[in-house]
Amino acid sequence: MYTQVTFGQFLDRLLANSGIEFKQYPNPWDDWRQGDWGYEIQHDMAVRIFRYSSRNAETTIPGPRWNDISETCGTFEPRFTAGFNAAVMNLQ
Repeated sequence: MYTQVTFGQFLDRLLANSGIEFKQYPNPWDDWRQGDWGYEIQHDMAVRIFRYSSRNAETTIPGPRWNDISETCGTFEPRFTAGFNAAVMNLQ
């Protein structure tokens, strides 16, 4: 099963490879401007991707299926990557 550490490393790689500057939310030190890209890891390891102050410009990518014993790194990574890429395309 995915651990928080490996998921963090995987997410960091996806964010870096996107070519978009993502800011982690909430971070009071970030100076947010309309249209800035942000992400938030939610309690169930879902990831919310959004464009700051843009109407209806957010989506949540489901995290690992914790109750599914067949969920592995190998099944989660492609599913999450596809969801992440679709979210970025939809929010542009």
